[in-house]
Amino acid sequence: MAEDNKQNKEQQEQQVENKDTSKTETKEQKKQYTAEDIANMTDEEIDELKFGSNKEEKEEDKPKEPTREEQIQEQNEKQEKALNKIIQGVNDVFEEDYNFEELDLKFTIKVRLPNIKEQTRIRNLADDLLDGRALDTPDAIYYQYFMLATLLVTGIDVPKMFRDPEKIYTLSPLLTVYLDFVEYANSFRY
Repeated sequence: MAEDNKQNKEQQEQQVENKDTSKTETKEQKKQYTAEDIANMTDEEIDELKFGSNKEEKEEDKPKEPTREEQIQEQNEKQEKALNKIIQGVNDVFEEDYNFEELDLKFTIKVRLPNIKEQTRIRNLADDLLDGRALDTPDAIYYQYFMLATLLVTGIDVPKMFRDPEKIYTLSPLLTVYLDFVEYANSFRY
């Protein structure tokens, strides 16, 4: 056993010496250049001397692969951007089921988000339904008329009871619909 230990130590010392000599050899391989030698070199050769070989990539220069958390975060940001943008015909429709048990009403509303031109028509129609008194009307009542006008202009699936203003006797459910619709519309940035 003692002989085995001695052999192991000798091998380790030899390996250390080999490493030291390889370092000195590389130092010796570096040539001292004169001004004349440098003057005859190309720009690429000078850059290679200054910065080392371009062929060997340093680990610092390699692009780092994103971690799993970074990939998930990037994916979530892409999804959020997609959700925050109104895409006509894809995510521009508000659809909700309502059940007002106290009024014995159950219906589904499906409304497309209005564009700028339709928004003007909606405001004008709401003002017309209020006989030009929109500014004097309390907010809650105005919101109900505004939602009715929205249903009439951009409604896709409108309950029968809200299709003809001449036959409507209660607008109270439309306040809840209006608040939900505004929340949905405000979830988009543009």
